[in-house]
Amino acid sequence: MSKKIITRIRNIKDYQKNYITQVKNAVETVPVIEKNIEWTEWAEKSVIESEKKNNSIFNTPEFENSLSLVEDSIKNVLPNFSINPLTVGGTIGAANATLSEVVFDRINGGAFGSSKNSTWVNSLNSGYYSLQKKQNIVNDIANMLKDIELKKEFLKAVDKYLKASSEISSCEEVAIIMRNVMEGLQGSLFELVRKNSSIMQAKKTVKWEHISNSLSIGGQGSSQSLLLLDKKLVFDDIHSKLSDIAKNSVPNPKSLLQTYYSKWLDFFYTTLNLIDPKYLN
Repeated sequence: MSKKIITRIRNIKDYQKNYITQVKNAVETVPVIEKNIEWTEWAEKSVIESEKKNNSIFNTPEFENSLSLVEDSIKNVLPNFSINPLTVGGTIGAANATLSEVVFDRINGGAFGSSKNSTWVNSLNSGYYSLQKKQNIVNDIANMLKDIELKKEFLKAVDKYLKASSEISSCEEVAIIMRNVMEGLQGSLFELVRKNSSIMQAKKTVKWEHISNSLSIGGQGSSQSLLLLDKKLVFDDIHSKLSDIAKNSVPNPKSLLQTYYSKWLDFFYTTLNLIDPKYLN
């Protein structure tokens, strides 16, 4: 079973590498195309000038046939890219982060029983924390939050967590502010649904299903909307654990807070990347 899972993960990686290769190959053709567009521009200018002279030398079946052959040749060899960098980047970022998030959650969620505190688990976690820093997702999240007025509160929560690591702030205090920012994001997304769908007119109670259907990059029924809907379970899990830490009702709050801080960052990063950028700007 594990071999099959590893193969699927490698396939996910290969899909992305293959895309990069195709785009790089496409980029190599750009100088040639740019150079040869000059021929097309000359032809366009010449026909326009001829029309100004009331010259109908181009209005012949032979010329129309030549034009069709040229048009078909170019259309057949050039792919029709309809790429929005923001939506592609958002989906890829959210999907990859979700994969890592799920693996991280399985490792730390008791799936391995007594091995929870083993050296290899701690090593994997350390690598995960380092990857989050390397990817600089705190800044990415802050940038996506700036237009829904949560950036300041988010960065305040990050600062409080870092101070908790140095025992300047208490775990309880950090958990409360982290939970409040999560609730703020949910409230902001609910408000975006009301502004951009028929929910407001129908006076219905907004739910996460409405967020995923109305705000996701791909729209209702898309893979992005399904990923976004799954974030409701992640929200509930993180919210519950932060509440436990806030009430000081867990045996090792600092260790639990470290784990859930990473999950908290992942939640913001994946959720915001799955929202169509037009709603966050």
